[in-house]
Amino acid sequence: MKHRPFIWSPPALLLAALLAQPAAAAAPPALDCARAAQPMDTLVCRDPGLAALDRETTRLYGVARATLIGRRLEGLDETQRAWLLRRNDCRNAVDPRACVLAIQLDRIATLRQHHAVTRAPAERGTSRGPVAFDCGGAPLAATFVDGEPAMAHLRYRGVGYALLQTPSASGIRYAGAEGAALVGKGTEAAITLPDRTELTCRERGR
Repeated sequence: MKHRPFIWSPPALLLAALLAQPAAAAAPPALDCARAAQPMDTLVCRDPGLAALDRETTRLYGVARATLIGRRLEGLDETQRAWLLRRNDCRNAVDPRACVLAIQLDRIATLRQHHAVTRAPAERGTSRGPVAFDCGGAPLAATFVDGEPAMAHLRYRGVGYALLQTPSASGIRYAGAEGAALVGKGTEAAITLPDRTELTCRERGR
């Protein structure tokens, strides 16, 4: 059953985070570009948008790592290495940049979801969330990242979707590959998935 979409206007603090646009200065990524050997590392070094995502990913990883010891620390390091391998595999993608962007958004969302310490306010942080939604009994998590344009990562039933903020007459709208989209109003949001499934979701606890 299809539902009429909403235009989502998030709470004031979240709205400020979503609308904040960083300066266009091309700050370097967290990785050492002088020693970049992998093609995707070189791509990140040359792309200001990907470099900004790399800095945020590295920041969150460092915050989480500083609180862990023993096997939990080893587990985090292992997942980080696996993520870097996935990013390197983007060299085989039809659109390597889109692939890297999606994988970096997914890593940011994963770190914020699984490590509460990463969700503390940070002066240099550019990500917010995850915001939890209930979509007819199934949970959905939305993580937002400042940028030009701003970005969102949705996770629903174990699948991640990378979205970019798009112009909207009112409220906020995010759209991604193959028709994925998020629009909403107040505490409700309409999500469209690539398979054209349409969900009406409500922010949990509101």
